[in-house]
Amino acid sequence: MKRMLLMLALVLTAIPVWAYTYKPPHGGILVELGRQEAFVELVYDAAEGSLLLYSLDENAETRVLLEQNQIVVHIISNSGAPRSIVPLKALEDRYTGETLGNTSTFKGQSEELKGLALGFSGVVVSVNSKGRNFRDVPFQFPPNWSPSYGIGPSPTASPSAAN
Repeated sequence: MKRMLLMLALVLTAIPVWAYTYKPPHGGILVELGRQEAFVELVYDAAEGSLLLYSLDENAETRVLLEQNQIVVHIISNSGAPRSIVPLKALEDRYTGETLGNTSTFKGQSEELKGLALGFSGVVVSVNSKGRNFRDVPFQFPPNWSPSYGIGPSPTASPSAAN
């Protein structure tokens, strides 16, 4: 019996485990909503002091339209500066037909976001996606971050979701 269990253990450890790596389509960082129920992608522009948010499906590939006109993000600089509140406004897109209150793209700009070379963390206060309300979802931009367009860093924190 021991020999059989040992053989089974050896066979199971020899089987490769494949983990799917989600790639941010706009070069930002992906932030998981719930347990891979959906994603938001955040793209930071240090020179402009802006943050773009894209609402994505559970595979981080297809845009998901949201009925929100605004998504609020709290920013905490790694330099110890006070917390900033950055409202991300819904954007229209005439090419995709997205309108205010029916869009997947949000953008906010703030002087406090300019040149955060030490990186920053933050919280997406509330996102209503796919029939669920995801609240206080944390994210982290590493020091000296720049867009990578397809090979972005993974989020460092696991989000929390509330109904």
